[in-house]
Amino acid sequence: MKYPGQRNILSAVLCLPIAAASLFAEEILPNRDFALMSGKAPTGWEFRCDGKNTSCSIESDNDGAKFAKIVSERKDVNGLLIHRTDYKFPKGSRLSLSGEYKTADIELGQGGKVFVSTMHRSVKGNDKQPVFWLNAELEPTDEWKTFSVSKRVPYDIETVSLHACIWQAKGTVCYRNLSLQVTPPSHEFSQDCEVIWREIEDIYPFTSPTNWGYDIEPDYFSGRGGIALDDKRIDWNFQIAEVTDPVTLFSKERTWHLWLRIYGYMESPRIFIEYNGKHLNHIDTPANEKVSQGKYAGPGKYVWVYGGNFTTKGGAQMLSIVAKGRLCADCLFLTDDAQYAPVKFEAKDFPQAKALDVRNKHIIKCEYEHEGMTDRIPLPISFRIAGERMSIPNDQEPGIFHFSLTDDIIVDGMSSHWAGTDWNSKSKWGEKFLTYKKTGERVVNGRKFNDYEAYLYFLSGNQYLVFGHIAPERFKAGAKSLCEYWLEHDGEKQRPEIMEITHTAIEPVRPFKKIFVGPSYVPLKMMYYSYPDCFNSLNACGFNYMGSWYGPAADDDPDRFSKFRDEAYAKGFLIAAVVTQYTGIEKEHIAVGIDGKPYGSASGQGTHGVVSLALDKDDEPIAGTLHRTREAAKYGISLEYDDEMTNMLEDKADYAPKTKALFREYLAKKNIEYMAPEEIVRTKAANPSLYNEWVDFKCSRIGYWYSLYRQAFEEGLVEAEGKYPADRKPMLLTCVQGAGKDFQKPEDIKIKGFLDYKLLSKYCDLIQIMSYTYGGVDECVKPGDALEMYAKYLGRDVTVPILLAGGYGTETRLDRKVMLKYQMFESLMQKPKMIVFYAGATIFNAPTLAPVVEAIRIALPYEEFFTDGVRFYDFEKNAPFLRLKALSLGKRVLLYAANYTDNPAKQVTVTFPQTILSAIECDGGKKLSTSGKEITFDFQKDRGQLFLLEFPSPVNEGIQ
Repeated sequence: MKYPGQRNILSAVLCLPIAAASLFAEEILPNRDFALMSGKAPTGWEFRCDGKNTSCSIESDNDGAKFAKIVSERKDVNGLLIHRTDYKFPKGSRLSLSGEYKTADIELGQGGKVFVSTMHRSVKGNDKQPVFWLNAELEPTDEWKTFSVSKRVPYDIETVSLHACIWQAKGTVCYRNLSLQVTPPSHEFSQDCEVIWREIEDIYPFTSPTNWGYDIEPDYFSGRGGIALDDKRIDWNFQIAEVTDPVTLFSKERTWHLWLRIYGYMESPRIFIEYNGKHLNHIDTPANEKVSQGKYAGPGKYVWVYGGNFTTKGGAQMLSIVAKGRLCADCLFLTDDAQYAPVKFEAKDFPQAKALDVRNKHIIKCEYEHEGMTDRIPLPISFRIAGERMSIPNDQEPGIFHFSLTDDIIVDGMSSHWAGTDWNSKSKWGEKFLTYKKTGERVVNGRKFNDYEAYLYFLSGNQYLVFGHIAPERFKAGAKSLCEYWLEHDGEKQRPEIMEITHTAIEPVRPFKKIFVGPSYVPLKMMYYSYPDCFNSLNACGFNYMGSWYGPAADDDPDRFSKFRDEAYAKGFLIAAVVTQYTGIEKEHIAVGIDGKPYGSASGQGTHGVVSLALDKDDEPIAGTLHRTREAAKYGISLEYDDEMTNMLEDKADYAPKTKALFREYLAKKNIEYMAPEEIVRTKAANPSLYNEWVDFKCSRIGYWYSLYRQAFEEGLVEAEGKYPADRKPMLLTCVQGAGKDFQKPEDIKIKGFLDYKLLSKYCDLIQIMSYTYGGVDECVKPGDALEMYAKYLGRDVTVPILLAGGYGTETRLDRKVMLKYQMFESLMQKPKMIVFYAGATIFNAPTLAPVVEAIRIALPYEEFFTDGVRFYDFEKNAPFLRLKALSLGKRVLLYAANYTDNPAKQVTVTFPQTILSAIECDGGKKLSTSGKEITFDFQKDRGQLFLLEFPSPVNEGIQ
């Protein structure tokens, strides 16, 4: 493999058979003997001395050999000999730094040292990319002494910078025979060596792997995908079989080299590698995501990085990958080939060493890195069990989930995905229910713990919830309670783990009266049937919406659901269930790709089932959806579709013969001559009008299906009379894409996802837009911008946001959870009829819930603006970073002002067309000073703030 721009490094590689492969080292440093001079410094080198407190020179010894001499007169100054050059070499190369030095009269200041170091940038001229250092810290010596350090580089390198120094020290240091050599890696594997390969999802089974990127290239990742974590650690416990040395007959020591394949996040987060609990190495992620003006602009890729090495005779080992920020890891391997560097996945097929992962068959883990509880609302802490799913026969001993809580925590209940204390899924739990009891008390390090046991007859990766609250008299915001937990089953006992539970201040609120807010996509029974004092508890969070994964027609206790529904309606809730779509897919139902081959997960393409647009109401994927819609509607609840089937398909499908026949008919009705869709796509730049017809046709097919869904919904609703209150007539909703950088115009979703919002809004009461943000606070504009764009496009407010609370098994970074507060404000300023959260169970994580409740508390008194206000644009601002959204109502204006990107201390001024009579902060009611038509403020209190302004007469209420 060649590396562009590389000098002559690879010319030093001998091309020999694998069994006798040898790689030569290449010297990087020029003029090592300082024979050539350019002024006072050696050619190719430079001195950095101030000439007053430090001096640098080239001297000669009695034999005429030259050396560099640096003299420092004070302990707070530095003197350096430097060499810089551009020099490319690939990851896995071995870098060796050596030389000779001697010192005289060294007196070290604070942080003082004598050292030689090399610094290497992975991307020339980019100070945000990772930097690799190789350091040799030197002890004072009055005789010439040799030093040598060596290390393999973790990623590709483009620059070299060597510094030979006296640093924050007084005295003299001399250097000679400095050498920096690079030995390139080999992509040929030695036949005498072995590999231990692992997929990260097999090492860390607590989170489902992400297959994002599959559509970018088929082998974007190895195995089932990557494991995405944030500020978490991956512990790999394993045993390496011992190998006997044929000469000594003792166990042979082997050095194992770690290679890790990670995704190149733009912020270059740091990863620490630990071996048996001790620091082994750290790696700054090579950033390769596309970036524009400091923001994410396109996907990156997985890259191999070298993680370090360790030596062992075998036996029990533990490697830990500790993420400080985001980490998405694909796979790793160990090899005793000290020169090999991987290209892609070829090491999978190399000879595998005997190694055994050491892990209990099942272990339980806390789901979130940051857990919390409050004192006035019961909230769950969440756990998941890793290992093979298994039902435990009712006549056998159950799994025992041990959890011990500091005595300031009061347990209010328990639940799990498949069973609660008074309900169960018989296919998983048999006749048993989830039971738990207190088993004792103990004191550990002066803190009293209450011990509990829960008895489990089904072990799975789904959620297990412990509901509780902090005793009010013991609550102290920010304090830490503790939970020790472990799993015991079938003779195995997991090593206990400790989780901190932060006391989180959440002041109970009441819900809006007309705007529905709450969780969606949660198992109904797990969350709502089992939530302690469910309706009052959710109301105290400001929630009045309950969305769920639930199929009423398949429920074995429909009477209980009817009772639950009636009580929910009586308490002011709107309830909705997700209707599963596109089931029963057979070969004849699958869409056809532009290459003429079947397209979809069933054929090895894409990540989900993609059905042909030619399907009609009698084809099972549509017929089944209609049947479930009709039956669910009979229960008098709102229904929604999680419709991601056409996500980002664009031109990839559907070119099935029946679809093309329907397209021919579609064009004929418009008196347009037919052209094959494949040809239209290939020539779309030259034939944009015909390409638009192809796009509109695909949207019309999706629209046709939704017309059938609406019909089935209305048919079922006929039998639901009297089952719902008049002010909450069930609605039909769909959840689709449409927000973010890929959707800058309303028409973009037509091209990318075959969805015409105008058609969808004919058949759906509301369109839920997946407004998920991953990048940070500056992305809070995403939901508001999308809602506003489609409101103007449709001429009415029928779009609502689904905000990302966190996925199942994942969570938003702690410092970014405040995003949900700002996204609530952004959404409310666009007059939505509802705001829901995915994944719904995650919203009950206390640190995630707190900013949402805070937003509701602040916004609640101004609900009439969000329901009856008019978008108002008649103002001017003096700062480009200032984001403003406003709603007017008579003489008043509700203003949302945000500074997501700049210094929050910067003052800003907003000018209105009329004199401002009064201005108050909606959070706290503080009056602001005004100056005529202007209001001036900053964001030190909060990056997103609501203000209520009053004017002498009604303001301009025209929508622009």
